[in-house]
Amino acid sequence: VLGDALAATWDEANSLEVVLSHGRVESRDQASVLVGNNAAVVGAEIIQFREAALIGVDTYRLSGLLRGRRGTEEKTAGHGANERFVLLRGDDVARVTGQLERIGASVLVRAVTYGLYAGDQPTQSFTNTGNALKPFAPTHARGVRDPASGDWTLTWTRRTRLGGTWLDGADATLGEESEAYELDIFDNGQVRRTLTATTPTASYTAAQQMADFGSLQTSLSLRLYQLSALVGRGLPCEVTL
Repeated sequence: VLGDALAATWDEANSLEVVLSHGRVESRDQASVLVGNNAAVVGAEIIQFREAALIGVDTYRLSGLLRGRRGTEEKTAGHGANERFVLLRGDDVARVTGQLERIGASVLVRAVTYGLYAGDQPTQSFTNTGNALKPFAPTHARGVRDPASGDWTLTWTRRTRLGGTWLDGADATLGEESEAYELDIFDNGQVRRTLTATTPTASYTAAQQMADFGSLQTSLSLRLYQLSALVGRGLPCEVTL
């Protein structure tokens, strides 16, 4: 069972044993992994691995992991035994495309590989949830409370699904039609207020805190979302400040 780990650094504590039904995997150096090699789906999480040690017939132990890749950081916990493991290689992966109005609708599909007939394969139900269109969760959420006024200034860093090359001194490309965010302020699991923003900063004023809680707040629990014009809220950044 793959243990939980942070998505912000190399996971050197956990390893994963996989049995391949076909194909093979191999070790790669750190630089090769960082440009996208040795990626795989494990359960619902996308990982990358540096070391692949053959320990049995078609059985490998994978280690030197990068976790929660491509916006799947919320899937790092809750793994179990006998999960699916699918190696992801650019030449082998094709996106399921379709009309936006079909998002959320169940369709019947048959997966057919070379040498097999479509009529002999089982029919499966597939629902495109539009997850690949959801903006990634923002990161580096911070809050500063003005001791004089009681106002909170909230800031964060957005991420991008597209064109995420790290260029010194340059922000990542937006990857969305426009820049927009929503922040839910929580109290005991209940949303007290939703703030909106069009830049990676927002203010939660003393007057708003008094209206929502009846007192000024010295800490805040919130969920932060970047918005997509196509599918709405993206993946959440949950933080207590």
